[in-house]
Parts: sequence; C-alpha cells; structure tokens
Amino acid sequence: MKLDTRALTLAAAVVAAVLYALCALLIALAPEATMRVAGYLMHVDLGGISRPISWGGVLAGLTAWTAASAGCAYALAELYNRLARA
Repeated sequence: MKLDTRALTLAAAVVAAVLYALCALLIALAPEATMRVAGYLMHVDLGGISRPISWGGVLAGLTAWTAASAGCAYALAELYNRLARA
C-alpha cells in the first residue's frame, strides 16, 4: 500500500495549525491553568515560566509548527513508500 504523500503532508499541516491555535488561545484565556496542565503532561514545574503573547509571536509559532509538521509528515510518507517497495 502506498501512502499519498501530498495528502498526509496537508493533513499533518492542518492538524498542527489547529492544535497550535488552540494552545495559543488557551494560554491567552487562562495562562496559569494552561501552564499547570502542560506541566502535569510533561512532569515538570512550569509555574515560574511566563511569556508575553503577541500576534507576531503567534503567527511565527504557527508558521514554524505547521511547516515542521508538514516536513515530518512528508519525510515519513516518502520513507514509508520507499521501505514498502523493498
């Protein structure tokens, strides 16, 4: 079975963008609670960490995470397709 590289890349990019936007929204609306939950998920104390959020920062992060996720999905699909032929 061959993976559709374009479809997987696009799907990963969309999912990454949505999750990043949701995370940024949660931090903007409830920063302390969001950092507490993130700390529980990573088993670290993030209580003393704070970072101001700007539209430029959100856009830069959204772009970087979306591109990185798309690149990883593309590489995964290409590698899978090559290995599946062997």
